[in-house]
Amino acid sequence: MENKKLGFVILSISILATILAFGFMGVLGRQTTALQCYPTSECQRVGSLIGLSHVAVGLISFIGALGIYLLFFSTSEEAILKRLEEEKNIKIEQNKFDIVLKAMDDNEKKVLKAIKEQEQKSAKY
Repeated sequence: MENKKLGFVILSISILATILAFGFMGVLGRQTTALQCYPTSECQRVGSLIGLSHVAVGLISFIGALGIYLLFFSTSEEAILKRLEEEKNIKIEQNKFDIVLKAMDDNEKKVLKAIKEQEQKSAKY
């Protein structure tokens, strides 16, 4: 659940940063139009800021994609812990079964293994 919250926060920050970046790019575009950009030092400054704003849009896109991943596609820690707990319980049961088998002769081992491998239809509803 924490990954979803984190994804939502990151996505929100990304959306706000996108709005700010496009606003800044709009201001730069208006400056370019107002200066009638010929190769002057002022126009070179505006041109370099436009290049920097494109890099910022790339970073914002990456952050937004990370937020979307965390929000929709990431498995939570709880699901991972639940799966690990189930695997641990299966291994414990197998170890108990192996210990019981060590105390039996070959025929008894075959019978118990056959019983364990069968579906327990009586346990189903």
